[in-house]
Amino acid sequence: MKKVKMGGRILKVEDELVPRYLAMGYSVIGADGKVEKEGNVTNLEGALVKIAALKAENRELKQRVDELTAALAEKEAVTAPVDEAPAADTAPAQTGYVCPVCGKQYKTEKGLTEHIAKEHPQE
Repeated sequence: MKKVKMGGRILKVEDELVPRYLAMGYSVIGADGKVEKEGNVTNLEGALVKIAALKAENRELKQRVDELTAALAEKEAVTAPVDEAPAADTAPAQTGYVCPVCGKQYKTEKGLTEHIAKEHPQE
């Protein structure tokens, strides 16, 4: 068993785990309470700098997401469909073919021709 220390925290760890704790920045403490081996502080400090930079970037990205969300909501409000009935003076567009005799509608010219031949042969 060895003692490792970081800041004010002292832990007892198995000998085989000491390299892991050194990599995390802990120092090995001897029986006399003095530091036997310094932890890899350089990697720890570099990691802390990276963490701080990533946190700053994360804040900026969250702010950008908020801005884009607000812009999208504004655009959707402007382009939202209006649920209103069409004006009374607008009639639906007629498509197809209308019999000139009785006004019956057909989708195809052939349908209208057959109708006229069968229903209005004398006209």
